[in-house]
Amino acid sequence: MIKTEILIQGTNDFSTISKCSMVQNGYFKDDYIFHFVPHQSRRAPLINIGYYVRAKVIDFTLRTFLQMTQGRAVQIISCGAGFDSNYFRLSGSGTLHSGVIYYEVDFPEVVKRKAESIQNSKSLMDVVGQIMEHPLVILMSRSYRLIAGDLRNLDSLESSLKYAGVNFSLPTLFLSECSITYMDEESSSRLIEWASSKFESASFVTYEQICPDDGFGMIMQKHFENLGSPLLSVIKYTDLAAQRRRYFTRGWTSCSSQSVFDIFTQITDLVERRRVLSLEPFDEFEEWHLKCCHYALTIASNGDMSYWPECLTTSSSCINVPLQLKFQWVLNNNVEGLRRFGHKSVQIDEDNILVVGGFGCSTTEKGHKRLNEVALISYRSGMCSVLNVEPNNIDFATLNCMHHTLTLLYDTQDKKVLLYGGRSSPRKPVNIDPVLFTVRNELVKVSVLRTGGGHLRKPVPRWRHSAVLMNPERVVIFGGRSSELEVLGDLWFFVLSPDFSSVHYQEITANCDVWPCPRFSHSAALVTPKSHKMAITGGIGSNDFIPLCDIWIFDAVSLTWQQLVPAGPGMLPRYGHTSAVFQEKLILIGGVNTVSGQQPGVCLINMKLKTCVEYALPAQNVENPVLLHNHSSEQVEDESQVVIVGGGGNCFSFGTALNKCLVTIDLLQFV
Repeated sequence: MIKTEILIQGTNDFSTISKCSMVQNGYFKDDYIFHFVPHQSRRAPLINIGYYVRAKVIDFTLRTFLQMTQGRAVQIISCGAGFDSNYFRLSGSGTLHSGVIYYEVDFPEVVKRKAESIQNSKSLMDVVGQIMEHPLVILMSRSYRLIAGDLRNLDSLESSLKYAGVNFSLPTLFLSECSITYMDEESSSRLIEWASSKFESASFVTYEQICPDDGFGMIMQKHFENLGSPLLSVIKYTDLAAQRRRYFTRGWTSCSSQSVFDIFTQITDLVERRRVLSLEPFDEFEEWHLKCCHYALTIASNGDMSYWPECLTTSSSCINVPLQLKFQWVLNNNVEGLRRFGHKSVQIDEDNILVVGGFGCSTTEKGHKRLNEVALISYRSGMCSVLNVEPNNIDFATLNCMHHTLTLLYDTQDKKVLLYGGRSSPRKPVNIDPVLFTVRNELVKVSVLRTGGGHLRKPVPRWRHSAVLMNPERVVIFGGRSSELEVLGDLWFFVLSPDFSSVHYQEITANCDVWPCPRFSHSAALVTPKSHKMAITGGIGSNDFIPLCDIWIFDAVSLTWQQLVPAGPGMLPRYGHTSAVFQEKLILIGGVNTVSGQQPGVCLINMKLKTCVEYALPAQNVENPVLLHNHSSEQVEDESQVVIVGGGGNCFSFGTALNKCLVTIDLLQFV
């Protein structure tokens, strides 16, 4: 057997174990998947949720086909089925009606292993029923046929299907769940065209990868290349439109292609999504959304099945915000101590940026972990150093945090920085009281601020919130997420004592008819330096966990909110971004959304004219892709440049991806 085929079959084993983990942890019901793995392994919550979405989408596809053909003799042909358990799950639950025959095709080695698993399991054999001997079919019953074959050899495939009883005039569903994507493009396209020409009434459904050209897509591609099972069609059929063209040019009369996230939100309600997101501690929304936007469900049909794609509606994929030319950035490679995400930073002088917390690579140890060091990065030289912290017995969790805020306070001598909130894990908030850093030379003195003014109610502990300095003594905190999974929409003033030893909490309640919805992972910035107005943009809302695309201005004098609605085509939704203000223009940098093929680049908002322009991300380098989320950014060089520090995340099962370089964006290119 060719080595590549062996490696491709390895993806089946990983996938089956991941499906088992997802089922074992309560995401999806499948009583049969466990019979196909010799041992179980618990996957991370991000992988469990990703495979749950995949299971829901495939289950929806199969059930829709069965409902539309109820009472008719029909066929399902699973291409590259691997250890898929859909036949057993649907048949065991009575969903497969008596007119269905389910065919599975895969390499002989995979089919042989699957047949052994079935024959060694009473539960699986009870579903299959009485076995019929057939010299060319590995395992055959009235409703189930397991066939060894190579999808690249169409003559052999057609003969095997004929011998197994396939009727070319019956309504037939071809299902490719992450299988033909590993075939060379010429062979997979021939298979698609053969199916459209041979079957009078059929649908060809694929669940496979798209959008290979952005940072996440390049990491996805590299992952499968490293496994020895590269994605051989994704370069030619990069997006949803290209997927549709592929099927229309190969004989199919109707076709719908949508991102997996769009399908998922159509077939689940908010109650179900909340249930799933609460099964395990989970706080990796960026990578979940990116994964779901980099996979597509494509349904092509002909004959009596041609109306099927019309039953699907569109959601975020229909958002079409025109993008200007790609903006320019400069990459400063290989800065030690930079590779992290979920951290925060502040510029403390004209040369140096202070960085605290996050997850990534330590400057002193190998491997990835939550970071408890205070680092100083020179954005000009790229040098990074770790500062000494006093007291040296400080609570480890104070520094070892993610998704906190870091705010530079006005001070003429020692630099004072306020750290607030964050988490050590998705259910464990830290820094419930603000922490003051006093930075001088190579030393950082750390102290927890006392609560001033008697017994005052404190804000709910939170992370993924925003913090903006309004004047030397007042920091404005908005939104975030709590350990109870609540999405917060409250607004607080943290009023610091003149000697920076204590803090007084003041909650600002509604003083107007409008108020932004609760949100987290939004961005905040002063409208102008040292002003009393703050701009809040984007984030994830509490109603449906969908990225927002709104702009709100808070006036700290009148204590009122006002929504700014730009004229024209609008802006892309986004969260996990940062923002800057330059020459009275609000600039949004990066972030994540759920619009397949339109991940955010830079948005320029003219607050005076109430207009906005979206700029596309620069072309990426496959050897050094940049993920423009979970980063921090600072304005330098008289505010005319933005330096992006860190960024990245745990990219589903593709591994942890951390930006390797400082990214500099010249803001003069936008004005």
